[in-house]
Amino acid sequence: MFSMLAMYAFFWLMTALGFVRPAPPVVWVMIAAIVGGSSSIIIMPTMAMGQVPDRIARTLEVESAATDPLCVVVAMVLIDLLLTGSEDLARPFFALGREIGLGMVMGVTAAALLVSGIPAMRDKPHGYPVFLAAMLALYALTQGINGNGAVAVLTSSLLLGNAASILPRLIPGAHSEAFTASKTTAIMQDQMTFLIKSFFFFLIGLVFPTDFRMIALAALGVLFIVVLRIPAVLLSTRGMGLGRKEFWFLVAAIPRGLAAGVLATIPFNRGIPGLENLAPGIYALIVFSVIIIAAGFGIVGRLPD
Repeated sequence: MFSMLAMYAFFWLMTALGFVRPAPPVVWVMIAAIVGGSSSIIIMPTMAMGQVPDRIARTLEVESAATDPLCVVVAMVLIDLLLTGSEDLARPFFALGREIGLGMVMGVTAAALLVSGIPAMRDKPHGYPVFLAAMLALYALTQGINGNGAVAVLTSSLLLGNAASILPRLIPGAHSEAFTASKTTAIMQDQMTFLIKSFFFFLIGLVFPTDFRMIALAALGVLFIVVLRIPAVLLSTRGMGLGRKEFWFLVAAIPRGLAAGVLATIPFNRGIPGLENLAPGIYALIVFSVIIIAAGFGIVGRLPD
């Protein structure tokens, strides 16, 4: 919410100063939703490799895992609102609740069906591809019945990933070791993440804008997100007793990634006028947000505890 507020304030100010063409406020909110969440595909490997305190790493992982599907759902609802017009205002928001609810139900159902297969597939060489295929099928099936596939996969993955701690509480005598990820799974996950990130940043390089004004606006937009993240961190971590390093780790963790990049292409492809340069501008913002976390973590890591 604070990131969306930052982007809305950015567009309002840039429009008032004449650097951005005027547009309806709902367009600003849509763009704010597209870049409103941090990227799990960047945060999670960074937390695994960086020297980040454990509770900060867990907090950032939960944030990024939750905001990816949330950005997808909210942005798609706003795109639908722009396409259908203001006279049908209630329909997109009704669809939002329906999609999220149906996605969660499908995710819980899929997890219940798949959890029994974890011990059998745990040490098999093709165990990871089987579960990956199941997640792809879950996404397609949920989308096919007008649910939200991203929420379904997120819900199912969270339940399956935490089965080792959930099942012993529900089923006395269940062995948590049988439901933990094997070394093969961890290696496969690392390789899959590397391939997706490599392809994505290669695509960003191809579409990165060459217009200096657009690059400068993207850099300024990232600064708005950083500034508004400070009160967001203060508000959401009250009572945690954060140290100085922990606080600034949370502030610097603003990378935008795959979700924002994919969503940036949809408005123009769906025929919303005036957004021809949206994708290159957001790709530039993604690059600057990644620079912020890379430089920020390097600087904060050297601060005294």
